[in-house]
Formats: sequence, C-alpha cells, structure tokens
Amino acid sequence: MSGRTLNFPSLGVKSRTVLQSDENTITLSTDASRHAMRRAGTDKLDAIYLGTWTNPYDSRSSAAIVLEMPGTGQQAYCADIQFSGKSGTSAMQLSFAMVKAGMAQHSLAIGADTISRHTAPGDLTEAYTGAGAVVVLFDTDKVIAEVDETFSAAEDPAARKLLYPLWHGPRIR
Repeated sequence: MSGRTLNFPSLGVKSRTVLQSDENTITLSTDASRHAMRRAGTDKLDAIYLGTWTNPYDSRSSAAIVLEMPGTGQQAYCADIQFSGKSGTSAMQLSFAMVKAGMAQHSLAIGADTISRHTAPGDLTEAYTGAGAVVVLFDTDKVIAEVDETFSAAEDPAARKLLYPLWHGPRIR
C-alpha cells in the first residue's frame, strides 16, 4: 500500500493509505492470516471464514484461495460471508461456533475489505474509506481470551423502507 495526500481539515484527515494495483481482499487476507498463524505458532487450519463485501470475484471463493496460500491444504470448512456491515462479525461468530462445537480445533475468522478501490479520488467519502484485513484465530491451544457470549442482529434499512408498506398494507389513520 502507498500513501495519498488528502485535504479534509475539518475531519482531521491529511492522508490515507491506498491499494497498489496488485492488492485486493485476497492478498490482504492472506498476509494477515500468515501473520496471525505465525504469531500463534500454528500451521494447521480446520476452518476459515472470510467476511467481505469487496470480494474480487463474483463466483469464486476468496476464502478457499486464502486457505491454500499459507500451505495448509484444502481439507477445511471454508466459506465467504457477504454482508456489508457485519460480514467480519459473522465470520467471527461462525469460527467461534465451530471451535465451541468441537468441529474445528483451529478456526480462522477474517474481516477484509478494499472499499477505497471503489471510491473516486476527491469523493466526499474518500476521507473515511480505506482497505485492510483483520484476523482472529479461534483455537483450543494457547488460549489468550475467552468468549463469554455473542449477539447478532440484522437489518436492511433499504428493504424495510421499500417493502414495509407491502408487508403490512396501507396505514390507516
């Protein structure tokens, strides 16, 4: 990634990192996964879930590509999670559930996006869009934190606004 100078003084933003032409959700996820696995001292994966809404492919699984990159093979539970505002959270909940249920010993949850690639220079949203990846390894070995509970909610405000009148009929006052 490289830097780009911005001028959004009211937001306190002076620069941001932008993607190189050969970087995408897969490369960012692979780098973050390798780093997390190296720090954890493991080369085994039983499950991998990648949450993103900037998948570079329409029909290929980015999670499957990331799974093969660290040399862990293909024998693992694996899925892409597509949900704009909470795909990374959903990936974490799935990874945690797999380990908690005993179906996986080492489960990788990834949240990655390259939103800056879809934002034109000078656009008002440029100041707060970016690119990056974060990885959480849920594991039964070397536990450094435990999950007490999780919660999830989902809403599609656009659909609610458009479809609410159809579902509930006209409002009579």
